[in-house]
This record gives sequence, C-alpha cells and structure tokens, in this order.
Amino acid sequence: MALATGLALANELVTTDVIMVNLFPYLAIRYHADDVPTTVVNGKKTLVGPCDETEAVAKILAAVVATAEQR
Repeated sequence: MALATGLALANELVTTDVIMVNLFPYLAIRYHADDVPTTVVNGKKTLVGPCDETEAVAKILAAVVATAEQR
C-alpha cells in the first residue's frame, strides 16, 4: 500500500485507491482478492502478497506496458 501511494504521489499519471474489502466485499470478489495486499493494475491482478519494492515496481511496469501494447 505504501509503495503504490508513494508512486501516486511522485507521478500525477499514477492513481491509487486503497480498498477495505470488509467494507466493499464486491471488489474483493470482482478481483479475486483473497490475500492482503492485492495490487490491481488496469483491472488485472498484478501482485498478490508482500514483496520488495524492486519486484513490485517491475511487475507494475510490466502490467502497464502489457496494457499499452494491447491498445
């Protein structure tokens, strides 16, 4: 959560939402978020569980590139 929020603060092109799935269970169902944290990028589950910053940034960038290539 802190990494995603930090990325959003550092770059205006990045936005984040932190969702408490106990208050919004339909989002947990929609994204199959069974573990905490779960990171969803452009509607697709990208990261599940804790990981170091280098790995997280690499996976997030790969998800963004994959989405851009599909367009």
